[in-house]
Amino acid sequence: MERKSHGNPASTHDSNEGIYPREFPVALKSGRSPRSGTEISADLAYRQREVEPTEGGRVRWATKPGTVLAVHTYYQQRGGEDTVFDTEMEAMRNFGWDVHKLDASNFDLDQMSGAQKALGAMWSKSSAEKVRREIERVKPSIVHIHNFFPTLSPSVHWAAKEAGAAVVQTLHNFRLGCLNGAFFREGKMCTDCLGKPPVLGVIRRCYRDSLGASATVFGMLELHRARGTWHKAVDGFIALTGSARDRLIEVGIPADKLHLKPNMVYPDLPLGDGAGRYCLYVGRLTVEKGIPALMRAWESSPHLPELVVAGTGPLEPLVREAADRCANIRYVGLQPKAEVVKLMQAAGVLVFPSEWFENCPMVVLESLCVGTPVISSNLLTVKDLLSDGPHAHFFEPGKPDSIASTIANAIQSGVMAPGPRASARRRYEAAFEPKSNLAQLAEIYDASLLAASRGKAFLS
Repeated sequence: MERKSHGNPASTHDSNEGIYPREFPVALKSGRSPRSGTEISADLAYRQREVEPTEGGRVRWATKPGTVLAVHTYYQQRGGEDTVFDTEMEAMRNFGWDVHKLDASNFDLDQMSGAQKALGAMWSKSSAEKVRREIERVKPSIVHIHNFFPTLSPSVHWAAKEAGAAVVQTLHNFRLGCLNGAFFREGKMCTDCLGKPPVLGVIRRCYRDSLGASATVFGMLELHRARGTWHKAVDGFIALTGSARDRLIEVGIPADKLHLKPNMVYPDLPLGDGAGRYCLYVGRLTVEKGIPALMRAWESSPHLPELVVAGTGPLEPLVREAADRCANIRYVGLQPKAEVVKLMQAAGVLVFPSEWFENCPMVVLESLCVGTPVISSNLLTVKDLLSDGPHAHFFEPGKPDSIASTIANAIQSGVMAPGPRASARRRYEAAFEPKSNLAQLAEIYDASLLAASRGKAFLS
């Protein structure tokens, strides 16, 4: 069962509070924090600040931070986190930020023994040394870590901290509280390990259905819980939605270090017209993505518009069989990004049937960017992203009848008309466009530098 939000501003859907950057005053002196007004010491006065007018006469940050070292481990099967990292890097560079990349690949694991993989996931001396050398070379003010698991390990946080940089960690998933990072097992949400050592995750083999691999993740989490890594070696965490922030606090992430910044779409995607008037699913074909319920919804409702399914995964045979049986299901397989954008632009709606605790799915943001309304599971995180409006409709996850009836009602109410499409684009511009997103990131860096400055006595 999905958890209720606890006073989280981002879940109040008549407001952008919580996922949209705050407005800042014009009179800001170099070396003064926009968040607290506290003077930053001379060695941390790291950027020039400008402001520019926005619609309505207000002002917003336009800022260029000092040197940033971005650190990321690419997955063997490319996923959303890899895309988000590359997108953010591209946007930062094109907006003139001085950003350097240090990356690793989980393909490196193929060259390691089982013992090397296990020990390296807990503490990788070689990864820590790489970070130290790169910090010495580029001398960053900020080290921004995305995925560190398993190749880099949390040793990189300590290497960055001990080298004197402020450390920021984006939490793309829930790995710090759940062995598989998803709070999902046996086809449904699971929070049995929330807020406590995930012993059950080892017993149940929750990571890759392997006792040894699950024990390795457990060891990594408990080692760094005992060492105080997340309290002492990280100056700022980034949660992607207000609901995710609430859950991360339950996991044990320090609330005073958690900041909100959603993913972004960059570069901007051209608006579509929805001329195809079909429903579109884009993504992995897996149980947690809601594929079985989606197929049953369409198979039981021949009156629904055509469903176009783009993607691949373990449930591809199920989708192919459904497409063979049903005239209103068309499977187009895995498509390159350019073709996915075209499909999205021509779609009447995007259907997002996910059944697990999604964090900040890029496909939802991209759909809003091209002006395509979204009909989604009523997950709190996705509700945070979509907010209320004619562009957003919600059904009960995992229930084919709810999916079918919600889509039928939305179509009858005119969800494919120009008004909802314009509403979708407005939502994107209000919350996810790159300039305000980077302004928000700059404020997080600023707050993290202040936290690092105050915490220097800990390392002395």
